[in-house]
Amino acid sequence: MIENIEELISDLRAMADIINESEGRASVVMLSGDLFEEAADVIETTHERLHNALSYLNDLVYEYYRNTSVDDGYKRPPSIDSSLIQKQKDWSSSTFGPGRRTEGILDHIRKELDEIQAKPDDIVEWVDVILLAIDGAWRHGGQPQEIINLVREKQFLNRTRAWPDWKYFGENEAITHIEIKNEQ
Repeated sequence: MIENIEELISDLRAMADIINESEGRASVVMLSGDLFEEAADVIETTHERLHNALSYLNDLVYEYYRNTSVDDGYKRPPSIDSSLIQKQKDWSSSTFGPGRRTEGILDHIRKELDEIQAKPDDIVEWVDVILLAIDGAWRHGGQPQEIINLVREKQFLNRTRAWPDWKYFGENEAITHIEIKNEQ
């Protein structure tokens, strides 16, 4: 846990040193005209170290902001961003394997919906459905930032659609937008 800003700065400097060292090694190999294979190895290592450094940096910043109150004058970072989706994608891929897994994800979502039905106030179960939807989106071709963008676009689209008055519906009825010709 980060206790003060000096520790955060020190960790950020350490991450910058790792990135600079990796970039420097890649440049030296590329400029010296050595074998492309050696250059490719250095670039791959650099990419992996950079990814790990950025992931660690993201964790540090999140931890810092999580432990900083709004009264301290700091803005909190966004809770869901492309790095969070990338982490979910990496974990899911290594845990559940590659592939689309459409039926497996749908089966899991159905089980989570049953759990929500039994305990609708359990927010964690709702979050499970969100994570499974993210898993389905990336497994069917969505890139992390694209998924974020599509959530925003869909939210905007829903705000621009015509909706019936909610007062005419029971709490247990779905309220769907009013279909307009030529709308998708």
